[in-house]
Amino acid sequence: MNKIKVTGLVGSIVSLLSVSAYALEPIQVGAVSFTPSLEIGAAAFSHKNQAFGGTTSSFGFPVDRDAERYEGYGKYGVELSIPLTEQLTLSGKVSAISSLSRGDTDGLGATRDDPEYTDWEDGYLKLTAKELGWLDQVGISYGRQNFIVGDGFLLADGHPEQGHEGGYWFGARKAYDNTLVLSADHGAFHFDAFSLRTRADVDVIDYKERVEIKGGNLQYNLESGGQVGYMHMRVTDNASELRDGLEVDDVRVIGLPVPGISDLKLSSEYVWQKNDDARAHGWYAGASYTFSQVPWQPKVAYKYSEFSRGYDPLFYGSSGEWGTWVQGEVVGEYMLFNNNQTTSQFKLTLHPVETVTAGAVLYKFDFKDKPDGVNSKDFAKELDLYVDWAPDAHWIVGGLIGVAKPGQGAEDLFGSRDTSHLFQAYAVYSF
Repeated sequence: MNKIKVTGLVGSIVSLLSVSAYALEPIQVGAVSFTPSLEIGAAAFSHKNQAFGGTTSSFGFPVDRDAERYEGYGKYGVELSIPLTEQLTLSGKVSAISSLSRGDTDGLGATRDDPEYTDWEDGYLKLTAKELGWLDQVGISYGRQNFIVGDGFLLADGHPEQGHEGGYWFGARKAYDNTLVLSADHGAFHFDAFSLRTRADVDVIDYKERVEIKGGNLQYNLESGGQVGYMHMRVTDNASELRDGLEVDDVRVIGLPVPGISDLKLSSEYVWQKNDDARAHGWYAGASYTFSQVPWQPKVAYKYSEFSRGYDPLFYGSSGEWGTWVQGEVVGEYMLFNNNQTTSQFKLTLHPVETVTAGAVLYKFDFKDKPDGVNSKDFAKELDLYVDWAPDAHWIVGGLIGVAKPGQGAEDLFGSRDTSHLFQAYAVYSF
């Protein structure tokens, strides 16, 4: 790894440590509470044979074959809470994000010429009522905020990073440009009605897009922490004929415990999509087993996912675990984006101590249907090894080594077949 990049990352971590003794305390003004917040992140990457040694990414963007690069961001804001009555509370949040990238391009080719950018992130108000009739809680919110359903199979990131905004891998920006969300809870049942608006402004290809999603979500929250749910959405888009008018139905079961085998959990999700001209689907099925009585509490998991040609992954994203739903830190981060692919994922997770999580993820990627000019469905195999350390509620520090070996399908797509090697390290401090 480039010495300058390592020095930059270490320097960022030292700077973060220097502020770790401070805390941002709530400020009380009468009944109004203001809570400042700050989140700082830094990451360094060394990536050999991006695009498997080719010169352009799967989107056709120019990429550096070997890259040494750095990302950093700061998110700063304030939350407010105003108790109006015993049952009624007004809350909200305002925040902004400053981010930058330095060094070579990322593997997609989105960040060029050392971009940096500052813009608003959150900016919303929420009114919450408790014990409203037969409902335990009702909330209505309006403004800039993110909105997540399930584990992020469809909705998890309202504003994917777009190169010129100074970041890519961190994905710090997540708020939709505007939202209106009504939520209600009754016992274990939860309901959302939502309207979400966002945009794409990708300067690498001079592409602009405005998207609006309206829908409803109903779910039953299990005592184990899992859920069973159904969601329907309609999408309008001013730039994509395939997406404009898209109807989406989603059925999911996440973390369903098996009676009599509490350590075994099953998950699955199925999505149907249709508009006037096309039909598509995406789904996955998986199982995990935790050896809860064994030292280090190893968890083994398998997941198979399939996305048809023409399937729209919408605003999927990470739920906080490696491989969900960015499948592969080489392939899933920079090459295939949950469209026209099948993926087999094997995962092992260990907890050597309470504050450390280590794991290995093995992937097998194939095209669902061979794209034009590609003669094989065999795309790639990838192995990711990672360690995450969270010493307290403020810190998380980690690193990952990834190796991706291309198949014939990848060679046909990129015109090269060199094995890709990735090393990345990151640190995030928040308070």
